Amino acid sequence: IIFPNPANEELNLITDVAPDELRITSMLGQLMIDERPLSRTSSVDVSQWPKGTYIVQMSFGTETVHRKVIIH
Repeated sequence: IIFPNPANEELNLITDVAPDELRITSMLGQLMIDERPLSRTSSVDVSQWPKGTYIVQMSFGTETVHRKVIIH
């Protein structure tokens, strides 16, 4: 679960298990976040990010999930 979407201050991510990797990139390919969360919940401060569409990529073993989010 990723909320709120669109976001303007904080983006929250909740998963069933902690992802092996969390990456968020802009549509231009700029890497905004690259981390290995230790828990099922993550909060990302997006208040200083440029407005636009971003791709959230979460890896779980051999499976990778992609979601679009909008920052206002």
